[in-house]
Amino acid sequence: MIKQLSVNGEILINVPAVKSELIELGLTAMEAEQAIFDQNKKSEREAIRNYRVPLLIEADHLVNIALDKGEDMTLFREYRQKLRDVTKEYDMLDTVIWPTKPTL
Repeated sequence: MIKQLSVNGEILINVPAVKSELIELGLTAMEAEQAIFDQNKKSEREAIRNYRVPLLIEADHLVNIALDKGEDMTLFREYRQKLRDVTKEYDMLDTVIWPTKPTL
């Protein structure tokens, strides 16, 4: 489902990501393929972010524990930053190589 799509100057909401239906709405075949590609890419990035949320929460917790114990937090902060940067490097959840979590 494409949440928002502009067709001939008109904004359409919740449009099925089906090439034939997009063409019926007035898109060319290339525009329909591009819209589907863009939607799939957006969905994959959203999946990466959703998968990453609990990892970031855990990383924040690890930083706090390291801080409480007086340990060097550099590795934990680097780990947290690598988690944040995952969406800059990867477009598909299946291809993400997640950083290794440091241990306390």
